[in-house]
Amino acid sequence: YRGFYAALLQFAARRVLKEYVCLCEGHLDPAPRLVSLPLSSSLTGDGRKKSYVDARGKPARTEIRAVFHLLSPGGRALSFVKLRLHTGRLHQIRCHLSSEGHPLVGDEFYGGQEWHAAGQTPRVFLHACRLQIDMRDQLPLDAQLPLPADLRSALLLTTPWDTR
Repeated sequence: YRGFYAALLQFAARRVLKEYVCLCEGHLDPAPRLVSLPLSSSLTGDGRKKSYVDARGKPARTEIRAVFHLLSPGGRALSFVKLRLHTGRLHQIRCHLSSEGHPLVGDEFYGGQEWHAAGQTPRVFLHACRLQIDMRDQLPLDAQLPLPADLRSALLLTTPWDTR
């Protein structure tokens, strides 16, 4: 049980490294930066919880670490983004990127367009790719997960954006 409680303390102290990758609409500014916008949440008319940027909300920080510009098969501008969470609010990544005009591909709930890739099950293009927890007297737990097959297949349909 020591490991379990040590991990709980790491989460409570916000010392867990959480990295994600996503595909968002448009060409996001490629400069690494920290998005620090407070978030609140409320229930929608159909009973689902949704986050929104609110000056009176709880602190929420999303670090944009790397951005790669792509084009969809139909020529739509897309960005493949590597992110690190410094807080863990409801739908934080989805809300932060949508508030900047770059909703995630497949995220109709936050303003994105449905993803219609051949043979793909439509879903939000967001993947938790790394979780690292310092276990103090033991080696750190570092779990890294490759992109799932459906998201990898969808990504392979895109082409790099030519900056020339």
